Amino acid sequence: MKWISVQPRAVQFSFNFKRKLWHMLGLLVPAFFYFDPILLLDTGYIHATRIVGLSLNIVMLVGLIVVDLLRFRYDGINELFIHFAGPLLKEQEKGRMNATVPYLTATLLLFTFTQDIIAGCACTFLMLGDPAAAYIGGRFGRIRFWNSKSLEGMLGFFLVGFLAAFSFSALHTWLISMHFPNAVRLAAYSLVGESWWKLVTILIAGGIFAAVTEFFSNNRLNGFLDDNLEVPILAGIAMATTAWLLGFPLDAILFDPTNLFART
Repeated sequence: MKWISVQPRAVQFSFNFKRKLWHMLGLLVPAFFYFDPILLLDTGYIHATRIVGLSLNIVMLVGLIVVDLLRFRYDGINELFIHFAGPLLKEQEKGRMNATVPYLTATLLLFTFTQDIIAGCACTFLMLGDPAAAYIGGRFGRIRFWNSKSLEGMLGFFLVGFLAAFSFSALHTWLISMHFPNAVRLAAYSLVGESWWKLVTILIAGGIFAAVTEFFSNNRLNGFLDDNLEVPILAGIAMATTAWLLGFPLDAILFDPTNLFART
């Protein structure tokens, strides 16, 4: 069995811009949690944005699961779903679970148990690294493996994902200097000062785990176990573990869900 092959030219490939753009709209989820817009309403709850965000996450997740269960049971509903959502779906998703379901499962777990910057970077690796891997691997991939994925695609995933997470960290660092409340609360993650290398190390660890996870991922359990679930979860675990090993306080890494409804 031949495990690796060097392709003389790019393999046949189609890059669906509309679908990938829709895919990247998943960044709105971590943006909502991080920028904490409900804070402006003075609700009396410390984590009001997280309460609203997790509630919306659960509602959307349950709703999509119900839609998938109905369309798998009734052909008419599936045809209607494909008619409206078809251009945004991979061909395989027409007969298996919508990829948004595992992604919303990942965001639900991440924002329930980890701090915003860990969860946000984990989502960023997937949302920007995955389209980069598809484009770079499809157009320029020459060194291919048994699963048809390429070394170039995996490296593209890491590079674009890392640069995106680094850019987010740079924004976070600037917001600390502007005394943005959610940034100040997570001021341990800063590119300014003696600990800048720790943050870079955390991002590198997350990027490596995200890229390797995407490379080995495949669809199981009717599409529930795929890269949309596995990449952000394992990247988040890698970053959280690295932060802990580098001496970051636990309350800067993990979120305690028992404090979700804490009052000001």
